[in-house]
Amino acid sequence: MIQPIQLRSSHDFLRVAYSRLVSSGLHWHGALLGTAIVLCSLCNPVLADDALPAPSNLEDAKSDVLQLDRDLAHLKQRLLLPQRTQLLFGLTPKSKLTVNTIQISLDGRVLPDRQYDQVALDALLKGGSDTVMDANLSVGIHVLDVTVLQNNHEKITQRIEFKKTVPKDILGIQLIERPGVGELPLKLVEWSQHD
Repeated sequence: MIQPIQLRSSHDFLRVAYSRLVSSGLHWHGALLGTAIVLCSLCNPVLADDALPAPSNLEDAKSDVLQLDRDLAHLKQRLLLPQRTQLLFGLTPKSKLTVNTIQISLDGRVLPDRQYDQVALDALLKGGSDTVMDANLSVGIHVLDVTVLQNNHEKITQRIEFKKTVPKDILGIQLIERPGVGELPLKLVEWSQHD
């Protein structure tokens, strides 16, 4: 049974509500509940002895809510994606290439096609990258089949075999404008990702 909480500040209320969420085992699913409780406590002057909390207490409560939200998102990510791999696509800096669509399959599983309008292409040309995949991928050997369709109707197709070495990482596929002698136009780079 939930018992009433009578405290003088919303900051104390937030701490007590959070500790009750954790002790009841609802901290995994309690982000919305916790936010609702905090918002109700901030809007309900009865819990604050019929006086509005001081602005400094409000700022502390807001800060605590934001930190709680970040912590919950991090825990959710660690729980649901223990072998998280992000696959990014980008162009070499100052590239003049124009990309219309990329098609990728990972270990025979087709990923959704990515199409680039002029705004997205401008972002890629300025050094941006696009997240093509964000999912669990086991450590070991994998195969990427990548097809890049350019606006001038040229098509680049390449198979990339790679070995994932750490549980969490970021992979980047980069389209090289002028590959060197013996180099392929698509290059795969792996970065270790740390919590």
